[in-house]
Amino acid sequence: MKSLIKHVVIINMIAATGIFLLLRYVEAFKSTHPLDLVLLVVAVLWVLAVFMWSGGNHGKNAQFSEGESYEANSLVGDYDRVGNELENGRLTSQMGFVLFVASLPPLLVLVASFFL
Repeated sequence: MKSLIKHVVIINMIAATGIFLLLRYVEAFKSTHPLDLVLLVVAVLWVLAVFMWSGGNHGKNAQFSEGESYEANSLVGDYDRVGNELENGRLTSQMGFVLFVASLPPLLVLVASFFL
């Protein structure tokens, strides 16, 4: 749990810094309202979560090709292709979930601002 909180804080700091720099230096993104920053942070984290979370073990990004990479990997004696595919899919889905959880604090700030 402590690791998840650390990841959420770091991800939100990186996203907020990137969006802040975008709002400051790109003329098309000029904004004077701080909630625009929060909304863009949520949007960026959700887009990244969708890219990371899409497919899991069944996504096209989690599957290896059957061509040369399979033959090259079979040269290694203790290489477990199926286990590696499952681990890759698990880590991809887990990172997508972490990005989604990281978007919840800014989303709660955004929702709370409408009621205050």
